Amino acid sequence: MQQSQSITPSQSAKVTQGSVQAVFKPKVPGADIQPDLSHLTPEERMIIEDVINRQRQEELIDR
Repeated sequence: MQQSQSITPSQSAKVTQGSVQAVFKPKVPGADIQPDLSHLTPEERMIIEDVINRQRQEELIDR
């Protein structure tokens, strides 16, 4: 059973799923949140980065 968590840019959060942890720590409130992808394979990292980039593009269009 998984729980989803909402993370706002002004928060720091540690999300744990099994033994995999992603740490989100924005440098400045309102800054982009960049997850730690170092534990992923290059292929997995590329997929996640593509999704993040598509989301950023959608947000730019919505502005």
